[in-house]
Amino acid sequence: MVFVNTLLASFLPAGSISFLYYADRVMEFPLGIFGIALASAALPAMSRQAAAGDTRALAGTLNFALRLAVTSASRPRSASFVLRAPITRVLFERGRSPPPTRSPPRKR
Repeated sequence: MVFVNTLLASFLPAGSISFLYYADRVMEFPLGIFGIALASAALPAMSRQAAAGDTRALAGTLNFALRLAVTSASRPRSASFVLRAPITRVLFERGRSPPPTRSPPRKR
């Protein structure tokens, strides 16, 4: 998918590939924090339950892990949506990019 996105971005104005790359890094950051930590905690218990043949406990652990993932990721997702412009300015512009190069948020 990264190859296809990069290929499509190469037909857009200069800097589009970099914008795509940076956006992907910002998107992957919460996944790295919440998803990997949750998987590291839940998978050992799930593999013990699977090895013991306890499918009911395995399903319960999986259900709990998925509910915890959705619950714990909803707040950062909401915060990143609300604070998208300041996050972009702090992470990528650092006072060097003039405001006209930045697309204003679309009004609905």
